Amino acid sequence: VACLSAVYGSILMWSYYGQDHKGVCIEFEIEEDPRMLSKVEYCTERPTVQMEKLMKDLCGKIFAQKSSSEINEDPVLLPLVVQPYISKAKEWEHEQEYRLILPEQILDELNIKKKMCSDGKERYMYDVKITKVFFGTSMPEDNKTALREIIPTHVEIVEMKISDNKYELL
Repeated sequence: VACLSAVYGSILMWSYYGQDHKGVCIEFEIEEDPRMLSKVEYCTERPTVQMEKLMKDLCGKIFAQKSSSEINEDPVLLPLVVQPYISKAKEWEHEQEYRLILPEQILDELNIKKKMCSDGKERYMYDVKITKVFFGTSMPEDNKTALREIIPTHVEIVEMKISDNKYELL
């Protein structure tokens, strides 16, 4: 599961996800697959799993009997499983969030490679095309220099600025 946002200039987002404006925001392209990329639903009530339906649809050998494409195209099964992962409290609506959800079986079928991470856990590495890197307004100069050395030349670098006359980032 990857959590993404449609916005890069939110003061709130930079404050709590961008290390108080010292971090980066990365813009990239991904293949849009409506079965796997879902817009988060902001609501006042938590989603509930319909236990009777869950028991009928999921128990037994349902996953073992269906291919990954059948699971992903099932109009009942996928939304039932995914709903709790694409719901969030209404107060977070300003995030304009999307969730990319890729089951392990799909990642294996797509030949997505796994990599050992520094925390000792193996994770899938889904290739994306990075198009821009946004530097936070308070990013230290030595961090900017270090990042410029490793960011490929085809990737645009944007330094965020605070507006002089509005409460917004430019």
